[in-house]
Amino acid sequence: MQAAYLKSTYPKEEQFKALTAVAIGIDKGMWVSQTTSRALHDVALKERHEQRMVRYGRVYKDDVEKLRRYKTFNDNVEYIESFSNAGTHTYTLHINEFVDMTKEEFKASRTGYKKSSNPKSSKLASFKYENVTVERP
Repeated sequence: MQAAYLKSTYPKEEQFKALTAVAIGIDKGMWVSQTTSRALHDVALKERHEQRMVRYGRVYKDDVEKLRRYKTFNDNVEYIESFSNAGTHTYTLHINEFVDMTKEEFKASRTGYKKSSNPKSSKLASFKYENVTVERP
């Protein structure tokens, strides 16, 4: 029995061009899919940021600060997701009310001295037993 071979009627150069076009088409399709997926992810992330603003009462002074806070939010969400998805820790991280703050801002808000906003509280209170004398033995 003889083996049957298919012979292309197109020259090899045309076959190469056709395969290249198909490969480019597949690559472009994957790029469009990734771009669309990223765009949908960005929209969902912006919605999450807006929801967090409402939930935690965040009001930014202008659009510049809002954009800066969104970028910080985005960076922190990416870190949280990659950390939690890595599965290398016995705990996971979650989004909370501090997600739009940088590490430095968070540290400053949670550590150190906070001056009282009440000017009267900063004055020394008078000592209750001011007329008492101590006798030494």
